[in-house]
Amino acid sequence: MLLASPTGERDVRREALTLAKAETAGRSISRRDAQDSAERCARSQAPRKIFVNSMSDLFHEAISDDYVRRVFDTMRECSRHTFQVLTKRADRMSDLATRYGVPNNVWLGVSVENSDYAWRSERLRDVPASVRFLSVEPLIGPVGKLSLA
Repeated sequence: MLLASPTGERDVRREALTLAKAETAGRSISRRDAQDSAERCARSQAPRKIFVNSMSDLFHEAISDDYVRRVFDTMRECSRHTFQVLTKRADRMSDLATRYGVPNNVWLGVSVENSDYAWRSERLRDVPASVRFLSVEPLIGPVGKLSLA
């Protein structure tokens, strides 16, 4: 389910890119793909930090709400792992996170490139996540004062 591990698990990274491309191209992802990902995640014994969609954006408008829900379900089922989700689509993230609930093992964040996008940090404050974070990159200009408080 669009999972990519910073520890270098090639099969997971390849799957992430394949699933992201398939969903973006309008092809639906089978229930079996989702089950396989959840089972692989559940088999992993050691807790890991997993960066979700390192090569794409889970909240891109071409990715269906149902698919995002399945990703959230997988993250919820794999509670021993910490999932980091970063997006530039703060509004959609806030809406779907509120609708589906955010498990405690999921960190949600937004990218802020310059002051034109500082509003994303304000929208992030509304997200019901136990951990919220900012990625201030690519830094293409001043961002001004940012706060998640």
